Amino acid sequence: MNNKYTILNNEKNKKLVPSRVNKKQEVQLYNDIVYEILSFHSDFHFLMKTGLLVSKQWFNIIMERIRNFSFTCFSLKKTQQSLPQQLSQNITTLIVNNNSRCNDIDINNLQFICDNMKQLTLLKIDYNRINLESAKYLTRLQKLKHISLYSNLKFDEKALDYINQLKELQYLGVYKNNIRVSGAESISKMIQLTNLNISSNFIGSEGAYYISKLPHLTILNICENNIGSDGAEHISELKQLTNLNIENNRIKDNGAKCIGKLSQLKILNIAKNRITFGAMYLLALKQLTNLDISRNDLQALGSFFVSEMKQLTNLDISLNNIGTQGALNINQMKLVNRYRFD
Repeated sequence: MNNKYTILNNEKNKKLVPSRVNKKQEVQLYNDIVYEILSFHSDFHFLMKTGLLVSKQWFNIIMERIRNFSFTCFSLKKTQQSLPQQLSQNITTLIVNNNSRCNDIDINNLQFICDNMKQLTLLKIDYNRINLESAKYLTRLQKLKHISLYSNLKFDEKALDYINQLKELQYLGVYKNNIRVSGAESISKMIQLTNLNISSNFIGSEGAYYISKLPHLTILNICENNIGSDGAEHISELKQLTNLNIENNRIKDNGAKCIGKLSQLKILNIAKNRITFGAMYLLALKQLTNLDISRNDLQALGSFFVSEMKQLTNLDISLNNIGTQGALNINQMKLVNRYRFD
């Protein structure tokens, strides 16, 4: 049988009726059916370009029922002009994919975000112009759990005091923002944080002391902060860490000894830290599965200690002058899925 059906969306007659549907004849769906179709697509662009153009019925359903939009753009300035204010209220994830030459978001754009997107839980606005004056608007986004502000021009450490008012925040990304000790002190007050990227700043060992006061931190990227072995000792107080990137901090062997106390670590990047025999201290990390210890000075002896870490599944030991004997040591690691060496 080749019967076709028209779905009638009428208060007096909501039923399926057989019909001969002409190609030009409009077919209406129940609101619930439309919602089920749309609920599979949280992508904002799909709903904007497709859903809103279908019919007024689809537009109303999007406005009334779809509450969790994910919106990614390259220029908020250009998008803002065509963005319906009603829809912006339903955006929960906003990612502005700029590069270091764009500098797209200024104080007016950030004010627009904070006034019209108060449902946001994730905000990523890297490589922009977030200064102290504009940062105050961020306090309006009280549902934020994740904020990324990488490499923002004119970033002021005092802006972190505004961010500290976001009590639901779990992830903070402030890579390359000229943050120093006072900024690290401000971050230490965000005790709810579980994930922090403060890489490529200038906090030093004193700043590492303040970071060590974050009781719930499980993921930390503190690479390129010149914290030294004293800073590594402070970081070793974060006993709950499972993922640590401490690359390029000149922690040396004494610092490696401190990191060896973090018994919960599963992922560790300790590259470029002038480590030699200090690799032996990492043997205490029984749960470690991923290790990047490249660009140190392990030589053959250090490679032997690494080869004894039988639980590893991923290893980068490149640029360590381990020689032929070191390569033989690493080749004996049958449980390693991926590794590199000289």
